[in-house]
Amino acid sequence: MSVRVGKLVRHEDVHGVSGTGDHKADVFEASDGTCIVVWLGLDGSTVVYRSIKNAENVHGHGGKTDIEWIWEQERDPDPMDKVFEKKIIEAGGSVESTNTTKPEDASQVEGIVDEIAETVVEKLRQDA
Repeated sequence: MSVRVGKLVRHEDVHGVSGTGDHKADVFEASDGTCIVVWLGLDGSTVVYRSIKNAENVHGHGGKTDIEWIWEQERDPDPMDKVFEKKIIEAGGSVESTNTTKPEDASQVEGIVDEIAETVVEKLRQDA
């Protein structure tokens, strides 16, 4: 997941409290999915939600309020990806994809994962 910064745009004020406008609140989404909404104005407040979906459920009012994302940080790579790549290469496999077709269903993915796992286990047994 990445970090994002946005603004809350209110098209219709359902409760007659915050008004309408193109920037009623700042919205921050942390890399763990936590969402912080900072309401602007004299009586502003800050609210923390478990996820952006929770904030949208509370403040979205069925599309009458939107979040426009202004900035997004690229997702940091998973450090375990390099470990898995190394193990696959050590087992005689390749990390370069030559298959340009997508699996039709989960069972195909499971089959591919099983093949890779068997190759890695076999190589580890040979090296032991």
